Amino acid sequence: MKPKRRLFNSLMRSYILFGFTIIVINATLGFFMKDWLTLGKAPELTAGALVRTDYENIPYDKVEAAGGRVEILDENGRIVYANGNAGTMAGSTTAYTPEELLFLLEDRQGDKLRRTLASFRDDTGKRYTLLVTLPKEGNYAQIYINYTLLMLFFLSVYLFSRWTAKHITGPLEKIVQAIQRMRDGHFNERLSFESDYELTLIQDHFNEMGASLERTEREKKEIESGKKQMLLDLSHDLKTPITTIQGYVQALQLGMADSPQKHQEYLGIIYNKSRIVTSLIEDMFQLATLESPEYPFRSEVGDLAELIRRIAIAYYDVFKHKGFIMDVRIPDKTVNVQMNEKLVHRAVSNLLSNALQHNNAGTEVSLSLDEIESGVRLEICDNGPGIPEALKNTLFQPFKKGDSARTSSGGTGLGLAIAHKAVQLHGGTLRLREVPDKTVFEITLPI
Repeated sequence: MKPKRRLFNSLMRSYILFGFTIIVINATLGFFMKDWLTLGKAPELTAGALVRTDYENIPYDKVEAAGGRVEILDENGRIVYANGNAGTMAGSTTAYTPEELLFLLEDRQGDKLRRTLASFRDDTGKRYTLLVTLPKEGNYAQIYINYTLLMLFFLSVYLFSRWTAKHITGPLEKIVQAIQRMRDGHFNERLSFESDYELTLIQDHFNEMGASLERTEREKKEIESGKKQMLLDLSHDLKTPITTIQGYVQALQLGMADSPQKHQEYLGIIYNKSRIVTSLIEDMFQLATLESPEYPFRSEVGDLAELIRRIAIAYYDVFKHKGFIMDVRIPDKTVNVQMNEKLVHRAVSNLLSNALQHNNAGTEVSLSLDEIESGVRLEICDNGPGIPEALKNTLFQPFKKGDSARTSSGGTGLGLAIAHKAVQLHGGTLRLREVPDKTVFEITLPI
């Protein structure tokens, strides 16, 4: 696993590298520009600073490097030793009078030379005078050196800034741009860069947030589309029976039922269609109630096995009348669970009604209850035509009905949605289990 590179460590290394670079630049300049450094220190090369008892050991090389001249005068002003730029500054002079020395020491405008004097005695006590002559232009050498150092410093700052921009500022700009795009609704925006641990962590969290927002937005659109489709389906499911009712009522008003038998037939049709409307309204009300956050869900410990027996008995005659084969496997003992008996009854009844409505005569329907480690499992299984693949992912959404192969007697399309919500309120699950040649709805409830 690649070690995580902390931002603090990276910055610390870069600062150390930056400081080391400046030191190397200064050391390199000091080595290759020794003469310039000496020339730059010309103001420090005064007679008083250079004077020695043994004048032969005076550091003449520094003065010569600075383009200057050193002269040793005896008590009478005669030059006993000279070193430096004699051709430019000394000419044929071999001695100086006191007046000439005073004249040379004056700071005159236009004079390009600067002179300093220092008296000293040698080891024998003999008196001498040191005369140091330097060009004034030598004072600008330090400025040139400082200018070079400044340029190199700015170059180092630029390179360091580029490095910082690549590793820190660049990723931060990408993060800001991605946030702005996501603010504008581009939830598919993702970050992809290599950087230090902290910025990489921000990138990972940002991408997770983007995926979550994209998923939420997609679910929101699906819900809105589902609501629109639900309203269309509800309008259709209400309009069809109401239109039929209106038609037969109008037929009765116009006296089109010209016999008692036809009159009763029309009334029977009106009654059946009104029951469909009532059932649809009741199911809509039930689903809306269950989905409300304020629904007062109450539960108590009850015998689930006994409840399933009662439901099976209630449906046994209906299944037998329509030619279905019903197989019930329920434990003989008590199976206590925390439940709302009314909602569990509605969920199981809806699943049995679903099997009854969408299968043909001769279908085998089994109802089984088992205890498992995490609770209880209830299965409603049939060997009918099965559910189309296109419907499996939306099976528990309102108004989702099967195709003609599983649609024989209509239904509101809300039964599975109500059953699913009722089981969820118990903390359980309702799912369609994949079994070859069978349709198996599995309910699990915690004990």
